[in-house]
Amino acid sequence: MKPDRVAYRVFMVGMVLSVLLLATSLLSNLLQLEPGFTSTVAVVSVGALISTPYAVVASMIIVSASNRDRNLLVVSATVLVVMIISLILGLTLRPS
Repeated sequence: MKPDRVAYRVFMVGMVLSVLLLATSLLSNLLQLEPGFTSTVAVVSVGALISTPYAVVASMIIVSASNRDRNLLVVSATVLVVMIISLILGLTLRPS
């Protein structure tokens, strides 16, 4: 497996999924459907968009392990750790 092809596919799936969910939320808002449904779909859409880079880096770890590419594995694992630490710090240290 080529790492660049895997990253491209994961990015595309994340983007398309997020756009479809956001369009569903917008359409349900325009049709004045249940507000709870609209906001839930919007939150899920944003969650999918935010989690896409994490999924890409995790898939790069899997691909590099299957290809036995130690350098890419170390770099990808380091990037994932930094991303997770920044997410945790951003969630815990945000102003009230």
